[in-house]
Parts: sequence; C-alpha cells; structure tokens
Amino acid sequence: MRPMPGTGGTAQPVTGVLTLGNQNNGGTFCVRPGERVMVYLRGTPGRRWAAIRSDSAALVVVASGLLSLPVGVTGAAFLAARPGTAHLTSDRPVCSSGPVRCDALLAFRVTVIVAASAAAN
Repeated sequence: MRPMPGTGGTAQPVTGVLTLGNQNNGGTFCVRPGERVMVYLRGTPGRRWAAIRSDSAALVVVASGLLSLPVGVTGAAFLAARPGTAHLTSDRPVCSSGPVRCDALLAFRVTVIVAASAAAN
C-alpha cells in the first residue's frame, strides 16, 4: 500500500484486475492503464443496486465476459483507459418495497486513480 496525497486515506495498488465490492465502499484504489476494474455489489431481490457508473473517461465500461450474476448482485466491468481519477458510484433503496414507503438510499462510492505506468510502482 502506498499513501496517495490528498485522498484522505491509502490507495491500494493492484496489478491486472482490481475486484471491488460492498466492503470497499469509500475506498481509494490505484490501477495502471490497461488494467480492469470489476465491481460486484450484493443487494437483495427487493433492494438491488442501480447500474454502476463512472464519472470519468479514465475508466470506460467494457464487457465482463461473465454470462450471469447471482440474483441480487449488480456488476460492472471497466478498463483503465488513460491516466486520471474516476469515481464509481451506485445506490440502492434502504427499505424493501412494501406497505411502508421509504425513499432513503444507500450510496456506494469508490475512487480509482489511473496512474501513468511509472507512477503506480
């Protein structure tokens, strides 16, 4: 692990494929161009995660190659396309649909830094 200035935490460098899930919420991670980022968020059939989005062209959506995911899991695959910083986000309802209405949402957000090859070492 290598501290990244200004992230308020520790960026975790990876090689090849970075796999993220619910437990990584709020984290900061570092990848190199050409590496993949896979995200799997576990919800429930009644409280699924929304599509996972990137706010930057540093990470672009790619096909995952997986045929299907378990019920309640939302997944996404990204390719680190160029140096930059991307935030991957999603949200899901806190309450199940039913007789009691609840508009609260649970948010997922991670920061992925795509570093130039030499800077990520």
